[in-house]
Amino acid sequence: MIEKLRSAFSAYANRVDDRLFPRQTESKVKPIRNRQQLLTLVEGLEGFAEFRNLVTTTREHFGQEHHSKSEQIWRYAIENFFRRSACYLDLFEGRTVIPDNLFGRFVEAFTRTETTVLYLAPLEFVDFRGSDMEYHGFQNIPSLVESVLLPFVPIKTVLPVEQYQFLEPSEPYPV
Repeated sequence: MIEKLRSAFSAYANRVDDRLFPRQTESKVKPIRNRQQLLTLVEGLEGFAEFRNLVTTTREHFGQEHHSKSEQIWRYAIENFFRRSACYLDLFEGRTVIPDNLFGRFVEAFTRTETTVLYLAPLEFVDFRGSDMEYHGFQNIPSLVESVLLPFVPIKTVLPVEQYQFLEPSEPYPV
């Protein structure tokens, strides 16, 4: 059964690679690539037969381990996996994605029993009154990833998040 899942995953991964990875062209003009183009390409990819087959195969393979049998729930989970894994973004920006590594992370995502919940707190709203507070750094969120992760928020209403600093408290949470 895992080979059927691997085959469905590979078919979709190949389709993604073909559509997103920038290929060398004879033209000397480099195409303009932006966040809206990536979002449009991702939405198109998730409408292909290879994606639908991956959803069906994943649900068949892992369906006994999870409560939901809903096709829409499984579709949403697989969309989230590919968007949060940075697979789409990496290929779009010309970086290579190793399918076997991505498949391992895919299987792990659907077999884990606990996940980490991450809370983002903009520093603008944090009050630093304590003198013994410890922290280990800050991180910016790339706006391109944000636009892929938040497809239902109109892009023009999203604040330029990369300009802000965040604290990132997290805690384990059962899946």
